[in-house]
Amino acid sequence: MERNAPAGPARKVDHMTTKTKRVTLGVIMSAAIGAITIASGVREEDAKPKLADRFEALAPLVGYEWHVNEKWADGTTLEAKTEYRVGMAGQFIVSDTWARDNGGEWYHRYHNIYVIDPNTGEHSSVGVTFDGTSSSVTFDVKKSDDGDTLIEYNSEMQGGVLRQTLEIEQDQLLWNVWMKPGGAPDFMPLMTDGVWRRGKKLDA
Repeated sequence: MERNAPAGPARKVDHMTTKTKRVTLGVIMSAAIGAITIASGVREEDAKPKLADRFEALAPLVGYEWHVNEKWADGTTLEAKTEYRVGMAGQFIVSDTWARDNGGEWYHRYHNIYVIDPNTGEHSSVGVTFDGTSSSVTFDVKKSDDGDTLIEYNSEMQGGVLRQTLEIEQDQLLWNVWMKPGGAPDFMPLMTDGVWRRGKKLDA
C-alpha cells in the first residue's frame, strides 16, 4: 500500500512510475540482503528458517513430497501429491497438494497453513481449495498404539462429520477417513489404511 507523502515544500516532479519504483526498490533490497549475507559469512542453506520447536511432532512431514495412489471405498481412484514446507520464519507449516483424475493432468487442488498457537497450543489448519472455497479446522496430535505420531481431524462437511487420521510411520503416512452423514448413527469408512509414501526431498 502506498503511503501519502508528508506535506512540505514543492519538490521536483518524479517521472518514475509507481511500478518502476517498486521494482527498483525490490532490486535494491534484494541486493542489500545479499550483501549483508555475504559480509556476515552466512551460507544460504544456513539462512533457511528453522521450524519452531512446538512443531516437533509434525517435523517429519516437512521438506518432502508425499505421494498417494489409492482407491476410495466406492472404487474411485485417488492420485495426489503433497509438499510440506517451513513457512514464515518457522512459525507455520505450509502445504500444497496436487491431484489428477484418471491419469489426466495434475492440478493444484489445496493450499494449507498449519498453525500451533504459541500461547494456547491449539492446533489448526487453514486451507483454500481450487474451487474458491476455504475452511478452518482444528486437529489433535497424539500417540498411536504403536507409539507413532497420530494426527486426528474432525470437521463438519455436508451436514455431517468428516473424520481423518494420519499416522506418521518413518517414510510413510497411514491414512484413514470416515464420514458420518447428518442424522446417521455411525461413521462410514471412506478410506481404509491408505498410504502416503515419502518421495523426493524438496529444495526449499
